[in-house]
Amino acid sequence: MANLKMRSEVIAHLTKEMIPFWKSLRDYENGGYIGYLGFDLKTDKKAVKGCILNSRITWFFANAYTLLKEDSLLDEAKHGFDF
Repeated sequence: MANLKMRSEVIAHLTKEMIPFWKSLRDYENGGYIGYLGFDLKTDKKAVKGCILNSRITWFFANAYTLLKEDSLLDEAKHGFDF
């Protein structure tokens, strides 16, 4: 029973907090994901984008898609991969 509660809490955090956060950093103009986010959560769209950061975000969305089977997550993974 505790495992089911924990699973539901993890899925809720993933879908309500983590996925929307990373989706908000998608760069529609230049591809990939924004490369800088300050402590104040302000982005710098002109910051250099690192390969490792974009690879990890792509990996995150691919794995989230594997778990949740939501097409929007696959689209995010493809967006990162294409960059």
